[in-house]
Parts: sequence; C-alpha cells; structure tokens
Amino acid sequence: MTNTETGIVKAVEASLWQREEAIRAILPNNMDMKRFVKTAMIALSKNPALQRCTQESLVRSIIEAASVGLEPTGMLNRAWLVPYNNKKKDANGKDYYEDEAQLAIGYEGLIDLSRRSGEVRKVTARVVYEGDDFRVIQGSEERIEHTPAFLTEDPLKITRVYCIVTYRDGTTQHEVMTRPQVDAVRAKAKAKNAAAWTESYPEMARKTVVRRAMKYLPLTPEVIEAVARDDESEFGTPTVAAAIGTRTSSLRESIKAQAEEIEGTAVEVPVESAEQPTTSVPPQTVTVAPPENVTGGPPQTVTVAPAENTTIRTKCGSLSDPALGDIEECALAPGHLDVPGTKRQHRAASGSIWPAAKKEAT
Repeated sequence: MTNTETGIVKAVEASLWQREEAIRAILPNNMDMKRFVKTAMIALSKNPALQRCTQESLVRSIIEAASVGLEPTGMLNRAWLVPYNNKKKDANGKDYYEDEAQLAIGYEGLIDLSRRSGEVRKVTARVVYEGDDFRVIQGSEERIEHTPAFLTEDPLKITRVYCIVTYRDGTTQHEVMTRPQVDAVRAKAKAKNAAAWTESYPEMARKTVVRRAMKYLPLTPEVIEAVARDDESEFGTPTVAAAIGTRTSSLRESIKAQAEEIEGTAVEVPVESAEQPTTSVPPQTVTVAPPENVTGGPPQTVTVAPAENTTIRTKCGSLSDPALGDIEECALAPGHLDVPGTKRQHRAASGSIWPAAKKEAT
C-alpha cells in the first residue's frame, strides 16, 4: 500500500477506537471488538477502491455492520463494503462526484438476520441449472422437489432460484424466482455491472430470492432497519423494506404514543440550549409493548428515574453523532424508550426504529 492508502486505514481504525464505547454497546455479546476492528481493517487494506472512499463513509458503514452483528469482510457471503461514486452538489449547487463506502449484506447475512426473531429455524437458498429435475407442487401441501443433475455450474445455465423457510413449529414456506425475474431486479441495481453480479451471479441470485422471502418473515425491528439500509445501498431506495414498512411504522407509532403518556419524563444529560425548558418530575414506570403482529418481544417495563441534580427535558434535544450521518437533534416526543436487552444506543437518525432516551441518569 502507498502512504496515502496506509493513512486512510490508520485514520479509520483510530476513528473506530475513538467510538469504542458506542461500538461495544451495539456489538452482539459473541463478537469481540478487537477482532471486529481488525478484520474490518484487513478487508479495507486489501481493497484499493475502498481506500479512495471518504473516511466518514467508511466509519459509518463499519459501524452499521457492527449494529447488525456482521463482520464486513465478505467472508461466507455475509457482509462487505462496496465503493460507490456518488453524485453530490456543492454549496453553489454545482455537481461533483465523491467515492463513498456503503454496507452490503450477502444472502448468508440475510439468512443469519432472518433467524434472529427466534421464529425461523432454517433458511435454504439454492439455484437450479439446466438439466435439473425441478418441480413446484402447489395446493394444500405445497412443496418444492429439486433433483440436481450436476451437469454444469455455469452461471449462464441457471434457470431458477428458490428459497425454503422452515419455521420453529416445523411448517415451511417457499419463494421461487425465474432467471428473467432475477435479471429484472439486477437491472435496477446501482452496481448491476459490478463484480458481485458479474463474478458471483449464483450468490447474488440467492440473495435476491432470500430478500423477497423476507417480506413474509417475522423480523425484529433491527433486522427491518438493516434490510432497509441494504436496499437503499443497492437500489438507492428501500424496496423490500417498503413491503414490511407497515410493521415498522406501527411499531414506531406505538412507542411514540406510549411515550406521550409520560410527557416530560425522559431523562437526558444536560445540553446547552435556551429553547429547551426543564422541569422536575417524579420517577415513572412505563410498559413498552409492540403492537399486535409486530415482532418485538414481550412487553417490557422500564422505570424512568431521574437522578439528583439531573435536568429533565420537556423536549428530547439529544444530539447525535455526525459520523453516523444522523440529523443534528432528535425530534421525537420526550419519554421515548429503548427496548431493554437490545443494547442499542440513542440515535437521532430519521427512521430510527428504537430511539432511546436514557432510562436512568448516572
């Protein structure tokens, strides 16, 4: 690597360690912070195209990978970072282009995410080649029968791709796509001619059918958010996520409504602002219950207890981290709570599913 390339790798690594506390808080318990950063830096050091991306976009994408518990290394087709040459406008409205990194989630990563609700036991995705015996049985007992002929592994000979979901109770559900359907999805992708499609068509075909199957799966809010980010990275706008967005919306509205019942009780670290009046309120208890048909775990009871000399805000006012691309200030109602056990930090990004107020000031 050149000195410039070495410099960006070191700068990104330093920036990640500066956010160590926040990253540790969102990493799953089975993932080690040191290993996560090291593997991400190894992947970055091996990709000159990524090294030309902005430091901010690299840090943001790696933190997004941490938030969903996937190492962005490309190993096992789980997740990796993709460079995009994005069109921007300067202060004078003039167009310019800038290389930015975005997180991409592979089909194995989507399968891993889909199982986290606890309702899905197994997800299988396979491609069908010319010469294979393939049948889709519909009716009261739907099933797929596939006997590979093992005559070829030429991606050009792929005719179909399918996904079978096995739920915890033993029931199954399947999704089948023809090659023209897969190619139609590819045509909409921002990087339709990138190596992921030209060199790994079978894997991208599997990801496409798994993504479509996820429209029907019980998903946690974190997974819905991850799918939305992946859609936006690949297509420029959420596609599959839009189909499951009603669950996200109703879940967010449920939390907001319950938060409004304890108006003014959100405990926040004091932030300098003349526009945010304060008041003193006694400790209060609220039960956060996801709405019906929304995967989010059982109702959780949280006590909001202000500590001595703590400022209680009638507006949230929590500031966000610009490195994450968040907006400057949280605009949600006071009292909004994080679901205990999710380990998610307060993020003021628009569309955040579990915005969190501090439950107890320290």
